[in-house]
Amino acid sequence: MADLISDGMIRVTLLTSAPANQNAPTVAELNAGLRIDTLMTPDGLNINPTTARVDTSALSSTFNTEKAGRRSFANSVKLKKQDTADTAYTTLVYQALVWLVIRRGVAAATANTTGDKVEVYASQCDQRVDSYGPNTVQAYEVGLAMTADPSTSAVVA
Repeated sequence: MADLISDGMIRVTLLTSAPANQNAPTVAELNAGLRIDTLMTPDGLNINPTTARVDTSALSSTFNTEKAGRRSFANSVKLKKQDTADTAYTTLVYQALVWLVIRRGVAAATANTTGDKVEVYASQCDQRVDSYGPNTVQAYEVGLAMTADPSTSAVVA
């Protein structure tokens, strides 16, 4: 059994309008989007799910019991500033609605294809945070507030 690596195997597309079916975005919808993985820093994709706990203990319990409760995501993207037309920078503005589409496990350079497994996150942009420093590229990070349930097992139609 061989280990899977992520280098070169993640494609990230930003849609500025909702796919007709979030569980089955089409190749045409993805191709009309803005591919941003080529602009992202190596650590620039942050998909962080959390699950709340629901206390199911009773007054007479001697042990605390729980069940899984609501899920939430603390997502963000970090991109490199560009010296020419910076479409991603001008798209990822405060309160902009976007759909983040992530394809994993297929070479990023491979075109979107029917049957690809993707994740789709309907989001609203937080205030962008610019970052600078020595020996690094100028970059910015944008938090993404979830506006609807994600489709973490979508398939491209």
